[in-house]
Order: sequence, then structure tokens, then C-alpha cells
Amino acid sequence: MAFNTEEISTQLMFSTIQIIIQTKDGIKSGTGHIYIKRTGKGEVPMVITNYHVVEGCVAGEMHFTESKDGKPIVGSRLVVKFDANYILQHYSQEYDIAIIPFGPILNNFQNQGKSIFFRSISDDIFINEDSCQELSAIEEITFIGYPRGLSDQKNNLPIIRRGITSTPIWNHFNGKNIFLIDASSFPGSSGSPVFIFNQGMYAKGTSLIAGMRILYCGILTETIKHKSQDGDEYLNLGAVVNAMQVTITINDFMRKIENLA
Repeated sequence: MAFNTEEISTQLMFSTIQIIIQTKDGIKSGTGHIYIKRTGKGEVPMVITNYHVVEGCVAGEMHFTESKDGKPIVGSRLVVKFDANYILQHYSQEYDIAIIPFGPILNNFQNQGKSIFFRSISDDIFINEDSCQELSAIEEITFIGYPRGLSDQKNNLPIIRRGITSTPIWNHFNGKNIFLIDASSFPGSSGSPVFIFNQGMYAKGTSLIAGMRILYCGILTETIKHKSQDGDEYLNLGAVVNAMQVTITINDFMRKIENLA
């Protein structure tokens, strides 16, 4: 199956991976997304997911798509197996973020004569305290992942979902670096990257802009539920840790590995 790997939304699909975790109580599934930190000394690739996705890990797997001649072999899956010592190296319990080193995975495949097809998120599309002030209270959002562990198994591709912001990205919900989205988010989508992805016309302040806009807004961390006597009720809301907090956690990780160097 041929398709355009240079098309932006297609590239976003390949920035995510499925993470399957074995705990002492059973198996759980979540989402990770690939980020590369570029420094004066080189590149540091990492996988970003939620702490609760990897919490309690005994062993697990990450699923990638194999690459040949720089193109994806759609449906050809490469699986990385790991233990808790590898996946629980750096995390923030407060903001439910875990960072997994990705460089050793790439090196291991290279040593086997194999490569994976992926695309990474980079700093140039991260929103920050200044740029998010230009956003509207209501923005269309796109997130990509594996709800309830669901994926296109044959082609090893994730599920794309859309919604809107329920609270402004620039407003710290309940005083934390979090905002809410109005979207059908389910367990398994945890760890999904959340983007503003506009094609065509979009509003920017009081202006209407023609073109394309892509911004990384943060990481989906929680499905909001209401507890009642009849059990949990899904409210069609999700909580997203904003990109500014993700940046803080990344910088903490970078300082940690630099101190170990």
C-alpha cells in the first residue's frame, strides 16, 4: 500500500507507538509518542508517556513499524521487550509523565541490521507560555493513540480522534498545568499526544488565517469520570498535561542524564 509519508497528518500517526505493560495484576495498554531533544552536543531521542501507563511494570513491549529504504513497511511490526529497570528511569508522579530513553532502542535495531519508521515531535511545534496566549478559548484538537488497546492490527497504525478544548489551554485548570478537552477519551489513549492541527482556515485572535497550523499542546493523562451510586459515568472529557509542563519534565530528564555523563 503506497501513501504519501510527507503528508503532515500521516507523519503525526508515525509519531506514536503502542505500549503494552505486564503487571502482577495483568496486562494494560497505553500510548507513547516520540520526541527528539536537539542540543549543541547532538540529539537525544525519547518516548513520552504517562507514569500510570508504566506504573507497576514487570515487563512490557513497544510496537514499531519496520522501515526499508526510508519508507514504512506497513504491517511489518518490530517489537521491543523491556523490564521495569529500563522503562521507569525518569518520571513525574505529580504530573503523570514518564520519559523512556529511545536511543538504545534505535541502536539495538541498527546492530541487528533493522530500522524502524517513525516521525518525532520537536520543540518548534511546542506551545509555550507566550504562544499559548494567542490561542482561542475554544480550539479544535486532534489526538492519536490506542483507545482500549484498539489499533489497526493489520497495518500497525493508531486511531485518530478529534474534539475541542473544554477549558482554555492558557488557563491552568484548578491551578495545575492541565487543561480539559471535550472528546471521547478512553483508557489506552493515555499518553496520546494532543495537537492543534488546522488545515484551510483557522482563527488566530481576531484574524482569520488561511493555511496550515500544527502545535503540540501536551499529553492526554486522564479520562474524566463522575462517580455515582450507579457506578462511574464517562463525561466525554479528558485531562491534558500541557506542553509547558512536558517541557519541564523533559528538561529535568536532560539534567539527569547530563549529570550521569
